[in-house]
Amino acid sequence: DPTEGKFSSTNRIDNGNFWILIGKGSLEERSINRLAGTIFHESLHMLFALSRFRKGRSASFYDLSEKEKKQEEFSIYKRTRELLIRLNTSPWEIHEYDNWASPYY
Repeated sequence: DPTEGKFSSTNRIDNGNFWILIGKGSLEERSINRLAGTIFHESLHMLFALSRFRKGRSASFYDLSEKEKKQEEFSIYKRTRELLIRLNTSPWEIHEYDNWASPYY
């Protein structure tokens, strides 16, 4: 696993199977709230992809224009941040999340 020891995640939709891939660091270095936020974040990407597919578009995030990618990430980061706050996630993890999301705000 190339993400071994790193805080990372991604998702895959493969032949009708839905996968969320989470780096080992994501499990060992963050709270259960951040893990829940990571799963939520990747699940929202899959929901957006399915919505595009149902509309006859490419489901792939990578086929979106740069503007569409930024809009999707902004929406997902905003919703995930709201979830983290509702879960009473630690302030340092919220701050870290905000730093990662800052390019999309």
